[in-house]
Amino acid sequence: MAGISYWSLPVSLQADKAAVIRELHALEAIAGEPDFDAWPLDELADYIQHKHHRYVEEKIPLIKQYLEKITAVHGRNHPEMMEIRRIFFDLAGDLTVHLQK
Repeated sequence: MAGISYWSLPVSLQADKAAVIRELHALEAIAGEPDFDAWPLDELADYIQHKHHRYVEEKIPLIKQYLEKITAVHGRNHPEMMEIRRIFFDLAGDLTVHLQK
């Protein structure tokens, strides 16, 4: 159902919002988040580097592509997109340098 909003569904298909939230919290409990507070710092740093740094390194080029396309298509009517693009590119550059340290 990608691309279909919750509110556009017939009422018969709309779930009780509170029930959905309860189920999501239950799933979080089942998934069992690691106890990061108990991890030695070297293991925590390694986890962050391998999980989060890689994710960021993979997503920055994709987001840049999207921003280029969006600003090319909509920048004339939405000049704020040019500023968003500039800020993201600056941030991505700084973040890339940080991730290489």
